[in-house]
Amino acid sequence: GRCFYATEGKGRNEIRIACVLEEKKLARAIRLLKIALSKYGK
Repeated sequence: GRCFYATEGKGRNEIRIACVLEEKKLARAIRLLKIALSKYGK
């Protein structure tokens, strides 16, 4: 997000990914991200 970088405009087209210890939660997050990205451009 915009508060993460000191440089103006950085991070506008990037995502941050965290380490997830539970495989089921990571798999769910990926599924939700795919759904969100498919609807984002519509």
